[in-house]
Amino acid sequence: MSSRKDSGDATGIRIPDPAVRSSETALNPNISPILTEFVLCLSKSAWTCPDSRCCPDSWIYFRSSCYGYFPEKVTFHQALSNCRDVITMEGQADLMSIHSQEELEFIMIFPGVSYYLWLGLYQPNEGLTEPFIWTDGSPVNYTSWVPDSQPDYSDPDENCVLMHPHLAERWQDSSCEEAMHYVCKLVFSL
Repeated sequence: MSSRKDSGDATGIRIPDPAVRSSETALNPNISPILTEFVLCLSKSAWTCPDSRCCPDSWIYFRSSCYGYFPEKVTFHQALSNCRDVITMEGQADLMSIHSQEELEFIMIFPGVSYYLWLGLYQPNEGLTEPFIWTDGSPVNYTSWVPDSQPDYSDPDENCVLMHPHLAERWQDSSCEEAMHYVCKLVFSL
């Protein structure tokens, strides 16, 4: 083994020196291609900042947006307020809106996310048939409700939406007063 330290690149990813890499490959000939693919994926795709725009510390970039996970459990309105308190040169964050299966799958593997989360989807006026809208004003062009049961419009107090990150169809309406984890989203203007 070499005494030389690992080298890193601009993404902060540690790349083992060649001596370490060759000893790993000797043990498992498949590790080198996997390691190379993993490093390329991390350094050249969704996880890097575009055009010198960067996410706040501990947030992750994906498809023109930054996402920040907050593990404390708060009500929907407190989560919304906390997200909107995040203001950068790129704009103001909001509770997470989801617009594709790909974005939903990204959230499912987001580091730290393991239980119910608030989405930025809600009914602005209490009522059993009021449509749900995103807090960030974006169109509701994708949903992933629990099939045949959600939204159930059975309780006029269930005006906010939460998701479970590890269930296939995972969105359900809930009371806004429940305490849940949340993800904030900061969309880059193009």
